[in-house]
Amino acid sequence: MDPVRAAAGPFGACIAHGYLSQSLASYFLPQLVRYERLRMGVNYGCDRVRFPAPVRVGARIRGSGLVIAAEQVQAQGVQVIIRVTVEIAGSDKPGCVVDTISRLYFDPV
Repeated sequence: MDPVRAAAGPFGACIAHGYLSQSLASYFLPQLVRYERLRMGVNYGCDRVRFPAPVRVGARIRGSGLVIAAEQVQAQGVQVIIRVTVEIAGSDKPGCVVDTISRLYFDPV
């Protein structure tokens, strides 16, 4: 990183790469949702990835989540879409909003 060059750029400081912000969704998800009898979870992909605001180096962030959809895919399987938002302290806009798609497989009851 070159702080002097970054200060002269469009964001006025060094920022985290957008895909780093997106990758934090996998860090926040287990903190946001807990499943009972979960045997295995599979990252199935992402939809609607957006980067509304830059995340400056050193910024405080937190994750929030909203379940968008859940549907049964197999006898013990569920596909769930959770919208994860990477919020930036002191900013009106988030650093990243991503709809994560997971396939969850549960032990039988």
